[in-house]
Amino acid sequence: MAEIDKERLRAMLATADPVMLFTAIRAAQEDLGRRVDRRGAQVTPEEPAVIDPAALHR
Repeated sequence: MAEIDKERLRAMLATADPVMLFTAIRAAQEDLGRRVDRRGAQVTPEEPAVIDPAALHR
């Protein structure tokens, strides 16, 4: 891994908010659950949900 990538990753981890990450994971799980529930149903496919963790945390 390039040193510049390591530095960017370190900077991201230094400012990471675990609560925001957890909120984003939960939202993604809910979206996945809805998709699994509709599996096999005669529906048109949806575009993937865009999840904004900052908006969910407000």
